[in-house]
Amino acid sequence: MLVGWACLLLSLLAGIVHFRKWEDFYLEHRAVANSIWRHRIALNEEDKRSASKDYWKSTGRIQTLQSSYRRWNYLQTGGLLVGMMLFAVYVAYSGRIQLLG
Repeated sequence: MLVGWACLLLSLLAGIVHFRKWEDFYLEHRAVANSIWRHRIALNEEDKRSASKDYWKSTGRIQTLQSSYRRWNYLQTGGLLVGMMLFAVYVAYSGRIQLLG
């Protein structure tokens, strides 16, 4: 039962981190859109180069953040499933003892 609670707590904490990583992922998408816009409205080549650098930097970070939030999502889901399975085993075992006793 204690291990089940620990798994559920792990799932909760992983879910919080997962949502933070998800938010960072979408903020990088906004940075990509902003850099594209800055490139389009740039008045000189220096501004265009700066916007291009920001674009490529953000697209690189998107891949990293995507794999990061997926890992936290798997940990959240796994903790939830294992915790619920352990509770089910505990309830089944406790019910069996009461029926036999």
